[in-house]
Amino acid sequence: RKKRNAEEIVASILDAARAETTKTRIMYISYLSFGQLQRYINHALETKLLDLDPVNGKYRTTSKGFEFLQRFEEVNNIENNIGKKYKDFRMKLNEFSQLFPNSSLKILNFAVIIRMI
Repeated sequence: RKKRNAEEIVASILDAARAETTKTRIMYISYLSFGQLQRYINHALETKLLDLDPVNGKYRTTSKGFEFLQRFEEVNNIENNIGKKYKDFRMKLNEFSQLFPNSSLKILNFAVIIRMI
């Protein structure tokens, strides 16, 4: 399992709190220690991504939090698409270099990367 960055952790908390839920449930769903949970929940509350119902003590993702989740998913999809394209590019480049071992690939490398972006 890869190490998550702060945005991924916040997104997992917000996803867990789409419907009202307890701190304990968020902790288990998001795979966080109690200390990590406290830090990230406080941040989400301060930035108004998460709301705490003072009556029942449950957390809920705010409209700003849902906006964060939507944008986070969009960025993740773009990153995944770029990663796949780069992997495909490296495979094609490897095939090319096997077919033409003496050719200079620096210019081709640069041109293909520019086209991908």
